[in-house]
Amino acid sequence: MRERSTEAEMARGMEPVAIEKADRDVVIRHFVDGHGRNFPRSRDRMIARCDETIAEMMQDAVDGDELWICRSRHVGMLAGHEGLGIVREGSIVEYRKIVQY
Repeated sequence: MRERSTEAEMARGMEPVAIEKADRDVVIRHFVDGHGRNFPRSRDRMIARCDETIAEMMQDAVDGDELWICRSRHVGMLAGHEGLGIVREGSIVEYRKIVQY
């Protein structure tokens, strides 16, 4: 299970912003094919973790909620993160980190 964003992260400008509406295929393409291309032996495990995260997040989703790929507002040398967010009426209501820089 991925960690949820903490208040401390939000306070220091690391709040997530939605960058791309996603379905499972987009999530796999972004995180597994994109970030995981250097770790081919981990591909199946990465796909399983993405599927698990999507399923957990969508359990509490209500009509109109959308799954988005998100990243921290600030991304820099050894700073920032990317993950999945549930967007409701234009605001991220849940976020789980998948990649930490």
